[in-house]
Amino acid sequence: DRIVLLRNRYRMREAVQLHDELAKADPAVPAYVQIAAADAWLYLEAPEKARDLYDAAIAQGDSTNAAKYGLFYAYNDAEQHQPAIDQIDRMAAEMPQKIRAYSPLTIADNSDYASAVATAAAARGYQDRLGDAQVRLEGFRDQAPWNMEGREKLAGLYAARGWPRKAEQDYQWILAAEPRNRSARTGHADTLRELRDWRPAEREALALEEEYPEDRQVQRVARLWRIHEMRELRVEAGTGSSSGSGGPIGSREHQIESWLFSAPFKYDWRAFLHQYDASATFPNGDGHRRRLGAGAEYRVRDWRASAEVSAGYDDDTDVGLSVAGDWWMNDYWNFEAAAETSTNDIPLQGRPSGVHGKSLRLGATYRVSESRRFSAGVQTIDFSDGNRRVILNASAFQRLITGPVFKLDGALGLYTSQNSLGNAAYFNPESDFSADLTLIGEQRLWRRYDRSFVHRLYLTAGTYQQQNFGSGEAAGIRYEHEWNLDDRFMILYGAQRTTHPYDGVREFMNYYNAVLNWKF
Repeated sequence: DRIVLLRNRYRMREAVQLHDELAKADPAVPAYVQIAAADAWLYLEAPEKARDLYDAAIAQGDSTNAAKYGLFYAYNDAEQHQPAIDQIDRMAAEMPQKIRAYSPLTIADNSDYASAVATAAAARGYQDRLGDAQVRLEGFRDQAPWNMEGREKLAGLYAARGWPRKAEQDYQWILAAEPRNRSARTGHADTLRELRDWRPAEREALALEEEYPEDRQVQRVARLWRIHEMRELRVEAGTGSSSGSGGPIGSREHQIESWLFSAPFKYDWRAFLHQYDASATFPNGDGHRRRLGAGAEYRVRDWRASAEVSAGYDDDTDVGLSVAGDWWMNDYWNFEAAAETSTNDIPLQGRPSGVHGKSLRLGATYRVSESRRFSAGVQTIDFSDGNRRVILNASAFQRLITGPVFKLDGALGLYTSQNSLGNAAYFNPESDFSADLTLIGEQRLWRRYDRSFVHRLYLTAGTYQQQNFGSGEAAGIRYEHEWNLDDRFMILYGAQRTTHPYDGVREFMNYYNAVLNWKF
C-alpha cells in the first residue's frame, strides 16, 4: 500500500526502490502493487521494466483498465509498435459498449468504451499513420461530439498534421465547455507556441507548471517554452570536388554558413549574426565570397520578417542590405519574399572578375498536410556586369509510404532560367530547363523519447536541357544520418555523388555536408 501511495504522490524513485525490496523478500507481489510500480517505471522513462510488470499483473488475473492502458503505453514508449496497436485494439474490442445491462431501466453507455476507441484511433497517429488516425478520430467525433477525450485527441492530431489553427479551434471548443481540462490546456499551450502567439503561450505554460508540476505532459510544455527562450546556433557546411571545368561547380569547393540568434526579447524579437564563407577553384582563378552580417528577426502570429546589414571581410568590402519575410495566410498557404542588394546567390565562378549582384525572390507554398505540398517561386538576379537572370522553379512533395520506422517520399523539381548577357565570366546559358524526380527512403533506426537516429537515402533522376547544347540526363545519389541527441541539439551529415551536363560536357561531383542546430 505504501508503494501505491508513493506512486500517487509522484515519488516514483522511492516507489520502485521499495517495490524491488519487496520483490526480493517475497516474489509473490500482488498485482495492484506491480501496476503501481509499473506506473512509476513508465514515468521514469523505463518502459521495458514497466511493460514486464504490467504483463505480470495481467498474468496474475488483473483485468483492470489501468493495467491494460499501461501495457499499451509501455509498448508504445518502448517502440514496440505492432504490440502496442494489438494491445489497444484488443482492449477496445473487448470493452462492452453498455454497462449495467441487467435491466432496461439501468442500462447506460460505457465511458470506458469511448475512451478505449478514442485511444485506439489516436494510437495510429503516435506511429506516424496520421491519415488513418484522422479518419478514425473524425468518425468518433461525429458519433460522440461531446466526448472531450476524443475531441482533445483529434485536436492534437490536427496539430501533428501541421494545422495549428484548426487544432486551436478544437482546443478552444473544449475549453469553453471544460476550462480546467488539463489535456486540452497542455495541447492549447503547445499550439499557441507553434502559432507564435508568445504571450498567451507563456502564460498558459507557466500556469500549468504551477498547478501540475508533477505531470509529464505539463513538464514537456514548460520545457519547450524554456527552450524557445534560449539562444540558437545553426551551422551548414559542405565541401566537394568536381571532374569538370566548364560548369558552375569548381574543381574544389568549400562553404560554411552560420547564424547565431540571441534569446528572444520583448517576446517578438531576436537579434542575430550571420556568417558566410564560400570558395571554389576554377580555370580562371579562385572564386571566394566571405561576408559577415548582423540583423534582427521579428516573429508574431502568422508573420515573420528579418532585416540584415552585411559586409565582406575579404578584398570585396561592399555593404549589403537584405530583407525577408513570410506570411501564413492559413494552415495551408504560405507566401514569402526576400530582397538583397548584395546576394550570396551569384556564381563563385564570377568572383575572380569581381562580379556581384542583387536579388529579388518571391515564393508560395501550398501545404496540404505533412504528407503533401506544392511550391513555386520566381527570382531575379541583376549582376554587376549587366546580366539579368530570371529563375522560375516549382516543386511537389508526396509521402508514398508512412509508418513509425520507414517512410518513402517522392519529390518532383522543375527549374528554368534565362540570362540576358551572352558572354559572361561564369556559366551563363541563354536559357535552360531541368526536371528531376527524387525518391527519399527514411528509416528510423533508434528512438528513445526525445533522442533518435535516422538515416536517409536519396535517389535522383532527371533531365537537363540547355539552349544550343541539347539535353542530357542528370542523376544523383545521397546518403545521410540525422541524430537528435535531445530536444535542443540536432546534427546531420551526409555524402552525395551527382552527374550533370554543362555546355554539353558531363561533370561528376562528390560532395559532403553537415548541419548543426543547437539551442542553449
